Amino acid sequence: MKSPPNGLIRAVLNSWKSMGWVDVDNAALAVAKALHDGSDSTAASRVVSGAFLERNGTSRSTVDKAISGIPGTQTGELLPDVGGRIVVLTAIPSEYQAMVRLLESPQRLQTGTGTRYAMGTIQGRDCLWEVAVAEIGPGNIGAAAEVASATTELRPDLFLFVGIAGGLKGDLPPRSVVVSSVVHYYEQGRSEESGWLARPLSMPTRHRLTQLATDVAREWKESAAVVKPIAAGEALIGASNSDTVRIIQTHYNDAVAVDMESAGLYLAAHRAETPVLAVRGISDQLDDKSPETDARNQMFAARNAASFAETLLRSAVRADISRRSDEA
Repeated sequence: MKSPPNGLIRAVLNSWKSMGWVDVDNAALAVAKALHDGSDSTAASRVVSGAFLERNGTSRSTVDKAISGIPGTQTGELLPDVGGRIVVLTAIPSEYQAMVRLLESPQRLQTGTGTRYAMGTIQGRDCLWEVAVAEIGPGNIGAAAEVASATTELRPDLFLFVGIAGGLKGDLPPRSVVVSSVVHYYEQGRSEESGWLARPLSMPTRHRLTQLATDVAREWKESAAVVKPIAAGEALIGASNSDTVRIIQTHYNDAVAVDMESAGLYLAAHRAETPVLAVRGISDQLDDKSPETDARNQMFAARNAASFAETLLRSAVRADISRRSDEA
């Protein structure tokens, strides 16, 4: 079954909202898929579950009428004001909340694997971006798995990971923003008696995106903002003199921040041939951790990262992000 184009799920969700309905059993996605596969409104209404009808106190004929009034459903074309879909992944609640509060009219969307997204919009320079945000927990493996799933079900034009990171350079204080120009997977290597032998795996960001991020960073006023390499691995680093930090400083000394998701994000997105970008707020310098400072700095770092990501999308035109502009 073909995945629905950008804008179609959003259009169905908006029709539910206009009727005062809530989405049950992922009805919006099911209807959008049916429409995209060529069904008319009557046939599409048949994929709506009885639980949806019961929860919303409506009938299948009323659902049919609501679907028939959705612009573009007869042709399955991308709604004209939607330039593309952005999937934003986050690891922890503060990151998720910071990003979702910036969306216009967020609605819940659940994928077939069970991941729950908040889907809303952000206005770009020449189009509307459809933005889906999920909290998936920490780790590169989880990030890679979610990218693979979202690639199939949501068909994004861009993956973002928006959240916090530990700082590796003293000139970037907490709450600064780092946008990845390159992601180094620092755990790729061989452990010998003589020490760690690195086998570098470094994944660059698409040139259009680094240029866009650099342009936004020049005008960014909320904190320091740089477009620089990030290191990523599975370790939760608690000290700047740890063995892990020594490996990063020895083999990836251009990295200015370290996180636990960007390597999985980049590797899976590159294999899916989808543009990808990590936007990180510095929450600490690895040594300055305590429950009190972590709670405060993580909140502000997450908000700064989300605000930068929003500004980046508001500054973007279709050609900066949408793969469809490359195919035209």
